[in-house]
Amino acid sequence: MQKGLVSKFYDIVIKLNGWDEPNNRRMLHIADIFVNGLLENEKYFGDWNRLDEKLDKVTIDSPDGGFVYIPAESGGFLINTTNYKKIKLPYKPISTVKFLGNYFWNSILIIVYTDEITLFNTANSISSVTNFPANNVVWSEISATNDILVTYRDSTTKINKVSKLDLHNLELK
Repeated sequence: MQKGLVSKFYDIVIKLNGWDEPNNRRMLHIADIFVNGLLENEKYFGDWNRLDEKLDKVTIDSPDGGFVYIPAESGGFLINTTNYKKIKLPYKPISTVKFLGNYFWNSILIIVYTDEITLFNTANSISSVTNFPANNVVWSEISATNDILVTYRDSTTKINKVSKLDLHNLELK
C-alpha cells in the first residue's frame, strides 16, 4: 500500500493516514500535508483533508518543478512552488469515483477522469474540459505529434477506441 506522495524537487510530503467512506462507494484517503517539515493541513485542505482513492497514476511534480499537484477530492489543487500559494483546479463532483490519474506535458496539467479530460495551463491558469460518455475513459497519453490520445471504451461495441485532442487547438492560450 502506498504511504504517501513526495515531491522530488521540494520538501512537500503528503502522508496517507487511513481511509474515510463518507457515503456509499466514495472511498477517500485521509491525508496530512507537510511543507518544509511543517504540517499545513489548514492552509491547503481547510477542514477536508481527503484525497481521491486511486493514486497509482499520480504525478505530483510538474517537469520544471514549478508546481506540485495534490489530488484532493473535488478536483484537486496545485501548489505554486515559487510562493507556496494554492491554486484551485476546476471543481469535479464525486471525483474519487471518477479520478484515474494525472500527468504533465510541458506547462499543461492533464487530469484524467472516467468521463472527461481536464487540462490546466500552469503558465496562465486557463483550463479546458473535454467530456466523454460516462465511465468510458480508460486513459490518455501524449502522442509523438503532441496530441492527447484518449483511449475510451465504445459503449455500443464495447471495444476500446482512441480519440485525438489537439493541444494546439484547445483554448489554453
